[in-house]
Amino acid sequence: MNYWIGNFSSGKDDENAIDCTFLVSAESKQPYAEDFSGSTFINISIKTF
Repeated sequence: MNYWIGNFSSGKDDENAIDCTFLVSAESKQPYAEDFSGSTFINISIKTF
């Protein structure tokens, strides 16, 4: 998570870039491995950002 926060804070990545890279990362799927859908991703993104 620190990777994405750092990239966003520094201006290296915008919200779209972070969402896309986070979506395909193993870290994002780990707690939701069995039930990871688009809506799960959106809910995580809203809570995180």
